[in-house]
Amino acid sequence: MPNSISQTLTRHQIFIQRYGGSEFKKLTPVLRQMLKDIKTTMQNAPPNQVTRLMQIETEIRLIIGNAAGKISQKLLQSANDLIKYESGFTNRFLDGFMTVKSAGVDLYQLQAVVTAAPMKLLKGSSFNNQTIEQAINHFAGTIENDILQKVRMGIVSGQTTPEITKQIASQIQTRTVKQAEALARTTINHVASETRNQVIKENSNLFDGERFVATLDGRTTVTCAGFDGQKFDVGEGPMPPLHWNCRSTRIPLVKESLRIPGFTMERASMTGPVDAKETYGGFLKRQSKEFQNEVLGPKRAALFRSGKVSISNFTDDNGRVLTLKQLAEKENLVL
Repeated sequence: MPNSISQTLTRHQIFIQRYGGSEFKKLTPVLRQMLKDIKTTMQNAPPNQVTRLMQIETEIRLIIGNAAGKISQKLLQSANDLIKYESGFTNRFLDGFMTVKSAGVDLYQLQAVVTAAPMKLLKGSSFNNQTIEQAINHFAGTIENDILQKVRMGIVSGQTTPEITKQIASQIQTRTVKQAEALARTTINHVASETRNQVIKENSNLFDGERFVATLDGRTTVTCAGFDGQKFDVGEGPMPPLHWNCRSTRIPLVKESLRIPGFTMERASMTGPVDAKETYGGFLKRQSKEFQNEVLGPKRAALFRSGKVSISNFTDDNGRVLTLKQLAEKENLVL
């Protein structure tokens, strides 16, 4: 085992991301069958415009509802399997770094708490609190609205059945697939994070808090970059996932008196260990101008390079990215 909790959890986070990807692949046959059934419905629709629309809408709702039920069953089963694995993993890795044994959490209690815990996801400037089940229902509702809108508009504008079907297929094969992937990956990260959170809270007397850790690469959002390196009380502050496709995590800070010999708090990145004091801001300063512009946007990147604004000041206390006007007011800047 590595001599750093950060190294262990960073490696483990890579596993979680890969697991999320594998769970998404389990959903693709459901989406393919959904599209196949919708195509059949479109082909068998009656010629009368009103009757045609009513029949198509009814059958599409049933098809999407059936697909959503299968997706829900698969994701909730994956969640329960991961909760069992993750709780055991958390206790094992903690015990490997401490001179005392950590307490476990009853599995059935843990499954009930984790699956009912809402994900607090930031989208734009607002937060959306959703349990796994609610996120799946929202996903299904979005698909239904998108597809039925194409059907209605197509029929009203006189499009042929093949033309409407082609648009629906394009919708499912692009946007819907991306939404399903985000759903699977975000759900898996939420389950892993919340399971660790419950185990760590059960052992809160063993820690000096937790440190927020973002991934050191160009795909990390300004929100996660702003929280990176900050210390919070156990169970308090921002808890990943903070947004769809979030990859961040939190590292428990074992009390020095309980650390085994050789223990370090060395930080790790997805590509290997880095300096223990490294933050996303320090990492970003060493990157090219083009990289900085890609992450922050040209105007924010210019302020960052000038030293007028640190990475954590681009967001408010809740992680919402400030507009340039809000930023200027907050930092007393003339833009």
